[in-house]
Amino acid sequence: MTDLALRNAKARLFHTAARHILEPLRVAAADGIELVSADGAVRKCFPILAIYAADYPEQCLVACTRYGSRCPKCDAAKTDFDSGQPGTPRNPLDTLARMTEAHDTNPDSLSAIDVFLRQYGVNYVPQPFWEDWPHTNIHQSITPDILHQLYQGIIKHLTAWATELVGADELDARFKRAGLAHGLRHFKDGISGLQRVSGEEHKAIAKQLLACMAGIPQKDAVRAARCLLDFTYLAQYACHSEETLRMMDEVLADFHSYSDVFIRTGAAKSLELPKLHSLVHYTTSIRLFGTTGGYNTEQTERLHIDFAKQAYDASHHREGEYLPFMCSWLERREKMNRFAAHQARLDNKTYTSLKRPPSDRKRPAVDYTKHPSEKHCTLSRIVKDHGAASFAEELVVWIKQYVKTEWGKLTTSVPLPPYTIPTIETLAFDTWNQVKFHT
Repeated sequence: MTDLALRNAKARLFHTAARHILEPLRVAAADGIELVSADGAVRKCFPILAIYAADYPEQCLVACTRYGSRCPKCDAAKTDFDSGQPGTPRNPLDTLARMTEAHDTNPDSLSAIDVFLRQYGVNYVPQPFWEDWPHTNIHQSITPDILHQLYQGIIKHLTAWATELVGADELDARFKRAGLAHGLRHFKDGISGLQRVSGEEHKAIAKQLLACMAGIPQKDAVRAARCLLDFTYLAQYACHSEETLRMMDEVLADFHSYSDVFIRTGAAKSLELPKLHSLVHYTTSIRLFGTTGGYNTEQTERLHIDFAKQAYDASHHREGEYLPFMCSWLERREKMNRFAAHQARLDNKTYTSLKRPPSDRKRPAVDYTKHPSEKHCTLSRIVKDHGAASFAEELVVWIKQYVKTEWGKLTTSVPLPPYTIPTIETLAFDTWNQVKFHT
């Protein structure tokens, strides 16, 4: 089987499986279904495919567009990705018409069909799962992806460009020297040695990256970085207005006015990046579907642990053999869950797939990591690095109150004997830079 035939077979398999899974919703979207609303009234509803949240490879797979060279939402080609301008919005009817025309022209040659569709940036799939779905525009349904497009995409590229401009050693030194503050991660070894950087790590890097670029000769690079970071944080607002959306468009336009500095200095070989182009569609999607928190793929990343990592850990890890085992493992888990749900229904009980029932133990008010950020920190360092000028006095007050309280638990008839508080200046303390407060 050729590479083209293999890619086409995988795409057809995905769309066939998705069509089978979503068939009940397709029927409901066409005929309607009675649902109980929040006010208790029964209404006839028509569920439609409004949003499809996915990373860029899956977006191309779903929209039947070319990976890496085309946008799944508009007709922009790779050469347009650095322009900062959206193309003409794609129409699913046009996409289907191109596929039909390609097949009718070359019914027996997959390679000829592929060549014909290449000019339109479309991949051939005989029956996409969204075909004939009422009131659905699959290209419009593709939504912004904060995790993969911004943090694992643009911020990742920006960090690489900053490394080229500042220098890996100097950038590491600046991250090491960054001041400690609540909510900021301290990269005590810098960032160049990080492997398989996660979205959370890119979030932590983004908070400090602009400060670590300050003072470099390429001022336009600092301005461009500021614009991208402004866009990243504006895009995550929990509430938007026309003013905030206008600000997003403005900072994105400002970035493109400065972005050529990365090409001139050799920090970037090209800015024709699909994820960079995707930013031009953010404000349109927010107007249509609301804030990005409602369709952020971070919410579904957790499923990788349950449905991928646990299945892999249960396998024998042999290359080329673990994938069929993972599928069998997942299928058996689903069958067991369905049977347990059936048994619970017969017993008039509610079934939960949790491994153990929820704990009644109350969560502590303050939560922190097992290991401190710094061990054996002296009093002078606490006062200097953390700005806790009255730490010693407050600690003495707390010790006295603690001793009095603990003594009262032991006895109420014997008075507290005199005692001496150790010299505070000689003590060392473990310190945490980040804690979580639960209310």
